[in-house]
Amino acid sequence: MTAKIICLAQNKGGTAKTSSVLNLAACLVQFDLRVLTVDLDQQCNLTVSLGVDPVGLNPTTFQLITDSSVTAQDTIVHTAEGIDLLPASIKLGVLNFSIQETLGRERLLSKKIRAIIGNYDFVLIDTPPSFDIATLNGLTAADYLMVPVVPERLCVEGLGNMLRTYQEIRENSNPNLEMLGIFIARYDGRRTLHKELEGALREEWGNSAFATIIRERANMQEASMRGQSVIAYQRGSDLSADYLALTQEVLDNVRSV
Repeated sequence: MTAKIICLAQNKGGTAKTSSVLNLAACLVQFDLRVLTVDLDQQCNLTVSLGVDPVGLNPTTFQLITDSSVTAQDTIVHTAEGIDLLPASIKLGVLNFSIQETLGRERLLSKKIRAIIGNYDFVLIDTPPSFDIATLNGLTAADYLMVPVVPERLCVEGLGNMLRTYQEIRENSNPNLEMLGIFIARYDGRRTLHKELEGALREEWGNSAFATIIRERANMQEASMRGQSVIAYQRGSDLSADYLALTQEVLDNVRSV
């Protein structure tokens, strides 16, 4: 089976995007699926959250994209949770400058990972909170786009920009990219505003909004600080249950798209 490549993207920070990549990957492993994660963010948060120290790492996704001699196989790090990782580097901050004169620069990642995706069932790509060349590479390499949304007005209003970017990617670099859906994260059911914005999102997005909501919980940050997924840190928690439910939806939706 060819791997399903899912890119999580959002131009606003603080939406639990990286945490969701980590925890979806951990849940997929619980379903006995082979998972590769790709960290394209210069902050290296996914790399660190998987217990990998990015300092001094070479190669990373920066070298993978910029150096034609570096292969994806060279770059893989095997982590304690059974999740493979293409780690990030702070050098990704100058990625645009490094490849600005390279023809087909938006396809550099796609070309590299195609060589190894037969070894996996799923590839999950974490992108920076901006629409830069790293994000463009992630979206061009992907089969599906997932968008985390925090029920805050600025984040919800910014979905229009995300949708326009998605359409531009389909028109210019990846006509096969499918919208897998948006999902609500960091949700607090005690807050009236969160309830109101959830209703507005579901009315606007319909079936393109995942039914599962990822609740705001302290153990998300606690697990990340320990270099673990929530599944590994507190398997029986309600946050783990949220991510397991979201993972099942992803599996069902991927099969139906």
